[in-house]
Amino acid sequence: MKQSIRIADYRHRATAGRLLLGCYFPRSVKTEGVGTLVRSFAEEMQARHWDVEVLVPQTIAMDANIRQHAYRPGPAGLWRYARAIAQHSADADAVMLIENNPNLGWLTNASKTRGRTLIYFNTPLQHLGLLQETGATRQGLVHLAAKHHWFSQQQDWSSRHCVVASEFQARQLRSVGATQVRVLPGGGVSRRTPHPTRSEARRAFGWDNRPVVGYLGHHSPAKGVHTLIEAMSACATQPILAMAYSGKGRLPETAHDGLAFLNTRGRFRPYGLVDPREFLAACDVVVLPFATSSIQHPPLVLIESYAAATAVITTCVGGIPEMVIPGRTGQLVSPRNASQLAETIDQCIANPNQLHEMGQRARNHFEQYLAQEVVGEQLDSLLLEHCLPLNTRAAA
Repeated sequence: MKQSIRIADYRHRATAGRLLLGCYFPRSVKTEGVGTLVRSFAEEMQARHWDVEVLVPQTIAMDANIRQHAYRPGPAGLWRYARAIAQHSADADAVMLIENNPNLGWLTNASKTRGRTLIYFNTPLQHLGLLQETGATRQGLVHLAAKHHWFSQQQDWSSRHCVVASEFQARQLRSVGATQVRVLPGGGVSRRTPHPTRSEARRAFGWDNRPVVGYLGHHSPAKGVHTLIEAMSACATQPILAMAYSGKGRLPETAHDGLAFLNTRGRFRPYGLVDPREFLAACDVVVLPFATSSIQHPPLVLIESYAAATAVITTCVGGIPEMVIPGRTGQLVSPRNASQLAETIDQCIANPNQLHEMGQRARNHFEQYLAQEVVGEQLDSLLLEHCLPLNTRAAA
């Protein structure tokens, strides 16, 4: 009880302390999901009276009062990042490293305030099954080499304070020896952000009333877009496929043939970069046909779809099933199963009122559990619990 009272008192100070947020990435995070996550954590912690500094490969757009330190990515980027952690953590009251790769847990050793350092992982460890799920692609091989669980087994996790976005990830870390693991599904989408209604969004795109299945993202094998295209060609309800493509990744030739088939029937609407709030709100349902767990947890587009009051159909991979309530916020299907996906799309499209009600429940779920403000409150408590200055902790 004394500890909780001390934490409550600490929140009323002019500043809770100096917080360093770090993120390793081999290139700029301006258009990456992890960049959105860093920005949301930084702004929420600033709103909760932390003096926030951010360490990223290249500066990103955020509140001008948040100081940013940039390290140069590239072949020696990870070494430069570790040096920057050591430099900027020396007088920090708390450090939080937001890492895409769970095998980067050793970076906590670079922090000068190791006992007050948390490390947040937003993708799971990988195994040889990844190559069966996505094929022996360059990206799959890189992910497997960097994130294979064998490397985690060679590390000492016993003293690390770990944060993950799903119980699936938590079980993985516990299996390699981590004893201090908390689950916090970071999102990066604020409930204060205005979203258009479905009718407003459809007018903005010039869409008619025909049912639209949406996909937003890139075309890497892990995303399973080719399964969606195959499923759309088999749908009896003949919905339109609207695809907002980020410009990364390539589809196999068979997928291009499927898009050509849909296009000749007036059932394909291609887009490049779009406002995700408007695009996702305009769709009747969003399909996220992930082929493997080698994706960000939770996927930003899933949270954005919920925020836009649009239900999702997605796959039972990794921790994704923890984020979908079948029949209430969306539906779950098996990965790489085009016939099951087509059947599920048809069932949803055949009941538009029920589908849109499911979208509204997804919005309610977002506001209650996944909004940036909710996650920020939990992160604030976690930082104060683990990272209060030692003299304050001793007095509690």
